Amino acid sequence: HPSWSEAQFSQRTGPLRKRLADFLETFRTVEEFADSLQALRRLSQQLTKIRTQHPTSLSDPLPSIDQAIREIETMADRGLFVRSATLAKEWLTIVNDYFDTELNRIQKLAYESKEQWHSMLVQANLPTTDPIIQVQGRLENAQIEAKQRTFPEAIDNYFHVIDTYGRWIDDWNRLPELASHHWVNSLGMRFVKIGEFKASIWETRILDFAIYVNESGADARLGWRHESEKPLVTPLHPVASLDDFDANGFCVWLTHRERELGLITSDQEYRLPNDHEWSRMAGLEDEGGIDPLDRHLMMRDHWPWGSHSQKPDNVGNYFSNPNSTMNNWHPTQDPYSRSSPVASFAPNAAGLYDIGGNIWEFTTDKLKIEEADQPNAGRSIRGASWRTISIEAMRTSFRLGRRSGREDIG
Repeated sequence: HPSWSEAQFSQRTGPLRKRLADFLETFRTVEEFADSLQALRRLSQQLTKIRTQHPTSLSDPLPSIDQAIREIETMADRGLFVRSATLAKEWLTIVNDYFDTELNRIQKLAYESKEQWHSMLVQANLPTTDPIIQVQGRLENAQIEAKQRTFPEAIDNYFHVIDTYGRWIDDWNRLPELASHHWVNSLGMRFVKIGEFKASIWETRILDFAIYVNESGADARLGWRHESEKPLVTPLHPVASLDDFDANGFCVWLTHRERELGLITSDQEYRLPNDHEWSRMAGLEDEGGIDPLDRHLMMRDHWPWGSHSQKPDNVGNYFSNPNSTMNNWHPTQDPYSRSSPVASFAPNAAGLYDIGGNIWEFTTDKLKIEEADQPNAGRSIRGASWRTISIEAMRTSFRLGRRSGREDIG
């Protein structure tokens, strides 16, 4: 008003300005209430998701958030915005503190399981680089999600890490006791004497091959890495999806490594067995024939479990199909849908594991003698695998000719 003094203007508009200030304060209170209530609802949904995914994962259960939300909403309906906003913020603090406490506890369990696995490797004088890289990615994702307050995903990743290292540790602890006649190399592989040579008692593990790739920088087929990342696969499973160049590369690297460490002499070496040596390892001492193809199925009354075709359960990791009724297919039962950790089944008379089943094994010989000088000719592979269901292919004298990798060859 042009005739009002500044004092008059302040006096006349004071009540209006107070009402406006009160309105703005109420608006801010309602806005804070709405934000806090929305955040509380999101946390309630996350808590429900966690309890669904991991019913026993959380320690002390929180009082019902849903009940608190209903009480807060009732206060708001009655116009008690200040009290409802205060209560919503209090509950938001309680729930966030609860999640932080639980995350810290579960994160600690994840790192403890990793440290326990690394401690086992250190005791065995092995590098602590994780041979299966996926688990490290899960750990990093969990940390990112925890910072972003996406609790179900963070907790799910932490528990994946805990479960993964737990399986690795369990498989390690299930390895057979070290026997006095075992010779142990720098990778913890154990060997027994078979005539004039020594043979590893189990198939080369992902753990062993990963050390080779990490130390040598070898450009191995990526298939082995893809296979190692499959669900339930651990570093104690046999490495697979290799070709014969990968297998020979590992042997050459290990020979140089152990000569430098003084564990073997200059006239000793690591190599794949030839076809006849593999037969001796499997208990076939008197095979004739001029080449592996000639010896193929020559001795038809020998299986890894004995001289009869009826395969007992749990004598090797073959294709599990208990409902099969096809001719020449043998119903088999074992706890593994794909490969199994080495030494999961009983050894043969020579003390070697998985001579029958788990993965097919390369030898140095070409399947046909006339192909000996042909680099791309198929090598004799032996022993059947987790994919094998034919009782014919389970015979000890059965051979395949192959040089390229497959998910059940190593």
